[in-house]
Amino acid sequence: MDLQKESSNERSGWPVDLQRPVSSRGGDKNSERCVQFTKSESQQACRHLLHPVIQQTWPATKQILLPSVPLYRITHMNQLEATKLPAIDQRTYDNLQTATFALGCFWGAEAFFGAMAGVVRTRVGYAGGTTPLPTYRSIADHIETVQVEFDPDQVTYPHLLERFFAHHSPTKEPRKRQYTSAIFYHSPQQEQWAKDAIKATEARLEQTVTTELIPYPTFYLAQERHQKWKLRREPAVFHELQKIYPDEVELNYSTAVARVNGYVGGFGEKELLMEELGSLGLSYPVQQLLLAHFLAQPMTGCSH
Repeated sequence: MDLQKESSNERSGWPVDLQRPVSSRGGDKNSERCVQFTKSESQQACRHLLHPVIQQTWPATKQILLPSVPLYRITHMNQLEATKLPAIDQRTYDNLQTATFALGCFWGAEAFFGAMAGVVRTRVGYAGGTTPLPTYRSIADHIETVQVEFDPDQVTYPHLLERFFAHHSPTKEPRKRQYTSAIFYHSPQQEQWAKDAIKATEARLEQTVTTELIPYPTFYLAQERHQKWKLRREPAVFHELQKIYPDEVELNYSTAVARVNGYVGGFGEKELLMEELGSLGLSYPVQQLLLAHFLAQPMTGCSH
């Protein structure tokens, strides 16, 4: 199909159908097939990808590497009846931005950000290294990373930085490279905000912050089993959302899924949960189950 001739869903902006062949790169047979989009192609297509990155910040030489099994095929949620989508996933946004952070284990970090008002979607992956196509078992010199898409009209990047520094210990040396504290900035403005936040945190803690400040590199999406880790540990809740989004790519793109992943781990504000509970696509019994988990779970990072 000619990519330039594709129509798109006006509500979501996704193409009606986008399919590209992939080439095997070796390694983990379940995760090491990828699609490479150059900058010029991204201007036509990558704004529709389910794992987008702010386009304006891509240098001409950069490529985005996304896992695909056996090929990366994007289907859009318009194939589902609109009435079946969670209300929170029917919202539209004019100016989403991307933030990329590393604060130790990415399972808890994704849940933490996913429960924040203004965060639209989350995903985990690997960044910051030089080894191509890392996996969880072969992460090499990369860092476990969480990528957040957010609405700057609801939450600002400086506020995300404030929460970032409050949620982990940025003065401790990591026990492994993969758990390094890092901020991957997508623009000169994000870089300046991050520098200001580091100075403020050092003044507050009266210690040297070890957080690395790194220009945004290629982001390698982690395998499916690592996405929305907290939610996957609660089958009754997870399976109900799987019925709405049987495709893993669409599941990971959903705001409802990002929120529930955070709430089920005990993250977020109770007021926001109660406000959003009816918009998450869950039946009443599962809503009550989610609320029970929220009230019972300690916010413990990587643990169950």
